[in-house]
Amino acid sequence: MLFDGRLDNVEELRSFFSPCDGNQDSLLVNAWRKRNLRLPASLIGDFAMAVVEGENQLLLARDPFGVRPLFFARSGGWVAFASSMDVLLPLPFVDRTPNTSWMADFVEGIKADGTATPYRGIMAVSAGTQISFGPAGMETRRHWNPPALDDLLDIDPNEAVEEFRRLFDQAIVARLPDRGPAAFELSGGLDSTSIAVSAAPIMVERGQRMLTLSHVLGRDADSQSRVRDERPQIEAVLGVLPPGEHRWLDNSHQPQVASMTDTILRHGGPVRRDFNSVQHGLVEALREHDCEVLFSGFGGDDIVTGAGAGLLESLAQDRRWDELKQLISHPLSRLAWRNAVGRHFLRSHAHRRLSDQALAKPRLTGTQFLSDNELAQRRTRFPLVPAWGTIGARERWRAAAPAIGIRGQDSAVGAGSQGFEYVYPMLDVRLVEFVLRLPDRLKRTVEDRRCMIRRAMEGRLPDMVRTRDDKSPSAVPVAAARFHLEHEDYLALFKRNLDNPLLTQVLDMPRGLAALRAFQDLQGSNGAFSLRHFRAIAQLCLWSEQLLHHQPYQTE
Repeated sequence: MLFDGRLDNVEELRSFFSPCDGNQDSLLVNAWRKRNLRLPASLIGDFAMAVVEGENQLLLARDPFGVRPLFFARSGGWVAFASSMDVLLPLPFVDRTPNTSWMADFVEGIKADGTATPYRGIMAVSAGTQISFGPAGMETRRHWNPPALDDLLDIDPNEAVEEFRRLFDQAIVARLPDRGPAAFELSGGLDSTSIAVSAAPIMVERGQRMLTLSHVLGRDADSQSRVRDERPQIEAVLGVLPPGEHRWLDNSHQPQVASMTDTILRHGGPVRRDFNSVQHGLVEALREHDCEVLFSGFGGDDIVTGAGAGLLESLAQDRRWDELKQLISHPLSRLAWRNAVGRHFLRSHAHRRLSDQALAKPRLTGTQFLSDNELAQRRTRFPLVPAWGTIGARERWRAAAPAIGIRGQDSAVGAGSQGFEYVYPMLDVRLVEFVLRLPDRLKRTVEDRRCMIRRAMEGRLPDMVRTRDDKSPSAVPVAAARFHLEHEDYLALFKRNLDNPLLTQVLDMPRGLAALRAFQDLQGSNGAFSLRHFRAIAQLCLWSEQLLHHQPYQTE
């Protein structure tokens, strides 16, 4: 058995599977002997695991939200697995042919599949999933699923806030190192600040040092970046934290193109969401303070403390007509929401609108690779945000969708290569399951989009942060600032790859080059494409140049 991760229910497992005092390794082995393939469903924590039994039995499993990465390659009777693609690539039986479908999804921002990678011969184990290999072949099944929609708690609002606060603190304690310092990303939003102010008294009691890190623009940053300045909110939070080290992470000195080249080599290919790759000051600060754990607020607005998309559907389902009336002004629309036939029409209209948006959205993939209709179908089938559903239904969709596992996978590989690990209290499965089982009325009201976290943080967070509703959309603003400074470098990269045979079979490179020029002329406003598109194409350019010219993955 190989286990990479952290177990949060050791005592519970010991009571069931290993009455005698033993270490975690012996506990897991005893649990495997009793539960076998059902073991992953019994584990709480962030983990990737592999179990080999006999000569022809192998199990691979990954935690519910994919915080720990796990890749595998399978060919000719062989199965190889690892925590990163780069160590699988040199194996002689691994098919390193670029996965053109993944490339198209990468550029178009479609997160269709949690198993796909840039290579045909390498796959990822999806979050919350286990794969078993044996004489009968390969079998995949989920070991974790969100609670059923009708599995709701009958709980008093005040009791719900107290339980949320208890589970939130428990999630933080489980992720704190036993000794030594810990670092915390600190934006001006609710999630990261809630984690920092909740962890601070625990760390003071333990005598541990806290390092806080804030991604901001430099004082002289170009206005083209269009990022809200969150320094006032961050400084307000720092005012209630105990004395400690804080680092402002602003415009990085390392060029982005060079940074992307290094990131691709560390990962073994292009990546979607490795945030530390664009801010080298973060890695330097962690090393300087001997921090091996970095707390992040990721997962909050996706599930646990979300803005409550689906309020209208929830109000209609609960027949809360007076509240619905405050949001719907037109009499016919109100009538439609009040009956099943009308809601069926509204649901169909929402899905049709999503489809129309998918068809109208500009593209950078070539029509010879993927027709307009095929691309629109993929955009509609795998939306980043569902078109319809109650608050609870949409949260459950997000919890089981590939996007969270993809982000966790990419950030974990990047952080691991730099000597630290990300931890996400907002993705603690006990906290997530509790929030998913709360009635929608406790998570969002007409007046308040994030009422649970706001109530839980009363007395902990300054009100100017706890009650704010204007969070900056940019998680790492330096990425936007550096892009505008290095626009000519991006243009040069695109130009020299206009006839790259790997790229031209998937992308419309002339259109990409023209869009890049227009983006800079418009200063990033009202353009058809975003920084994400251009960074994705830039990564593909650099990766394909490595594959075509440098061939870094030679086999012996």
